[in-house]
Amino acid sequence: MTSHTLLYIDDEPDLLKIGQLFLEKNPMLTVSTCESAVDAIQILSNHPFDAIISDYQMPGMNGIQFLKHLRQNGDETPFIIFTGKSREDVVIEAFNNGADFYIQKGGDLRSQFAELQNKIQYAIERKKVEKALKESEERYRNVVEAQTEFICRFRPDGTHLFVNEAYSTFFGMQDEEIIGTQFKPRIHPDDRKNVSRLFSSLTPENSSAFNEQRVIMPDGRIVWQRWNTRAIYDEKGKLTEYQSVGRDITEVRERELELQQKNMELQAAYEQLAATEEEIRQQLDEIVTTQTALRESEQRYQAVIENQSEFICRFRPDGTHILVNDAYARYFGTTKDQLLGESFSPEIHPDDSEKVKKFFASLTREHPIGTIEHRIIMPDGEVRWQQWNDRAIFNEYGHIREYQSVGRDITEKKQMEETLRLTNNKLHLLSSITRHDILNKIMIAQGYLDLTREIDVSASISQYLDKVTDAVSAIERQIIFTREYEQLGVSEPVWTPIWSTIERNREQGIHNFSYEGPKVRILADPMIQKVFSNLIDNTLRHAEGADQIRIICRETGSGLTITYEDNGPGIPHEEKKRIFDQGYGKNTGYGLFLVQEILTITRISITENGEPGKGARFEIFVPKEGYYIEK
Repeated sequence: MTSHTLLYIDDEPDLLKIGQLFLEKNPMLTVSTCESAVDAIQILSNHPFDAIISDYQMPGMNGIQFLKHLRQNGDETPFIIFTGKSREDVVIEAFNNGADFYIQKGGDLRSQFAELQNKIQYAIERKKVEKALKESEERYRNVVEAQTEFICRFRPDGTHLFVNEAYSTFFGMQDEEIIGTQFKPRIHPDDRKNVSRLFSSLTPENSSAFNEQRVIMPDGRIVWQRWNTRAIYDEKGKLTEYQSVGRDITEVRERELELQQKNMELQAAYEQLAATEEEIRQQLDEIVTTQTALRESEQRYQAVIENQSEFICRFRPDGTHILVNDAYARYFGTTKDQLLGESFSPEIHPDDSEKVKKFFASLTREHPIGTIEHRIIMPDGEVRWQQWNDRAIFNEYGHIREYQSVGRDITEKKQMEETLRLTNNKLHLLSSITRHDILNKIMIAQGYLDLTREIDVSASISQYLDKVTDAVSAIERQIIFTREYEQLGVSEPVWTPIWSTIERNREQGIHNFSYEGPKVRILADPMIQKVFSNLIDNTLRHAEGADQIRIICRETGSGLTITYEDNGPGIPHEEKKRIFDQGYGKNTGYGLFLVQEILTITRISITENGEPGKGARFEIFVPKEGYYIEK
């Protein structure tokens, strides 16, 4: 395990000491401390660190200002905000400015510093992985651009999606002049039928073919080209694009034509055969040399695949492998010869088998590419995690001809994520809305109490320590906000089916409940169900006499509007401006405030525009990028 150096900044000297004591219990961590961001900048100018831990609220320069300064000056050191501040705007600003993690102070110190150590390790390793990935992608681009063959990908209408430098240079153009346009080389009139016949002959079962053709260049020259063209289909058999690799064979063709002419002369004058035999042999030698060069070119292409550290394979729907690289074969403890032409499928973990089936079923001609993470069971019984980028290739009838997959082992990454998830589940039980100074003092007190318990003390002193511990815990409990609100924003937003979310809230006591509109999914916090349950609860608690709820979903020119209406007494004009304020209301005062906070996370807004005496009417507006309608 590699040792790591940390720089820890906080304006509380006692808290720095506590943090250093806890962190350096890990012998692989060395912690340096300072009490201001200004001092930290000076230290960093003379000494690099593997990671930085910083408080948010500090005199002179706060933690986010410190982070901005580092990122603006090109310092990409992993950065963790470790503070008592929990306002949403502070969290968002931290991540927007390049923070790797944001950790809330408070609670059990051992668990919290264990979580902090995990995040430090994860942030450092992730930075290493990102750097390695960037270098790998750069090497791949260099390999493709270094090819002397012409490489291009284009749609059936001729719109070019990719060309390499050799392709654009051959036609005397720039890449940007070709990509995105329906660029078509000028085919010689005598070859156009053959070219059209070749493209028409491509099917999902026979998706690739070679052809030789003449092209009329802009300056009038006629050149010969040899192309290997592959048709790519989606899962429904619709042709999506072509991939072509070509080369200039003008010199070879000219020599072949010259050979044909000489053969005709030899046929007409057989008696001169002996005199021309040596010349024919030389010409054959030249052809052999050309073929050797072609094989070497193909070997270079194969070498590109073999040099990849990722697992690369192509296989038919029945699992028959038609291409694998060494990395793929080694990973599964076999050889390429044992895989090629055989039906091979890794053993999918039982809990992931249905997920894998649905993933492959989701690949369509419109969306032929997807990414999936799942577990496999290795031959020795070990469970490993993999990530695959898959492309489905279709024939002209809409049937999947084969799959192309590039994968990697992500077991270590998944193990780290699981460790973080388990730790987060514990931390989420604690308070998240507290005052900065109070939490710092609580942490200092708890730290010294914890360290004191490691010393042998008398029973009476131990009882006093118990009472002090109970008092500190009571103070901490008094500043906890609602447990429900604490979960807001913890998880990533998900695409939620709005109609089924509404249906789950039917059984709250309203019998006349209706929904009108299409099947829509919106990108929202996983707590989105609380929006509708709180609105319905608001009707049940405060709309006396209400026995009807209507929810109407409609697309507008600018987005999606979800209207919630009841037939209660409505909301008085003088209360409308305050109904979404924190603490306002007859019950807890957090119902409608929580509704607004849940929606705001994904830029969804809510307003109340009902008419007093005719019922409440809430309008939820979802921007265009935040929803889609299922077919």
